[in-house]
Amino acid sequence: MIFLKTATALLLFAYPLLVYFGLSHIDFRWIAAILVVLLAIRGLLLPSRYKKRVFALITVGIIIAALVFILQDAFYLRLYPVLMSGIFFCIFTYSLYRPPNVIETFARLYEFKDNAMPPHVIVYTRQVTKIWCGFFVLNAMISVYSLFQSLEFWTLYNGFISYCLMGALFAGEFAYRYCVVKKRGGNNR
Repeated sequence: MIFLKTATALLLFAYPLLVYFGLSHIDFRWIAAILVVLLAIRGLLLPSRYKKRVFALITVGIIIAALVFILQDAFYLRLYPVLMSGIFFCIFTYSLYRPPNVIETFARLYEFKDNAMPPHVIVYTRQVTKIWCGFFVLNAMISVYSLFQSLEFWTLYNGFISYCLMGALFAGEFAYRYCVVKKRGGNNR
């Protein structure tokens, strides 16, 4: 089970590279079908409490596959990163209006498992969630731009640069939290 979860996650992570290399070796409709299968497997392996996310994942695959099959155009395979950024934006934004927000949920799972979360940490997680919302909007916009560029540019941005930007945002927030926020929080308790 762990192997299957990891394998599907890695394949979905590498989706832009799979599209880039797959288009020169197999029929683009097979790539669409493989995407639906991967998303369905990934969705089925998620815990039942994530039913909405499962539905969103599978829906993305079905939309892309339907466009590919109906319009007979490999271009629509390139929509996946745009749609995923849109879904993440919706999930993060929704969590701002239906607490706990996404970042607060992670903090409760990993840092405040056995302790009460101080109010200033909840405010901080809300701000970080807003930053991630902005990131997903920007990422979606650049992904839309990349749709109309060469396949190489699309692959480079969506298969490498966007992941580097996500990693930089995560690392920057992590460093800020541990170098600045924890010091201030420790003095307030």
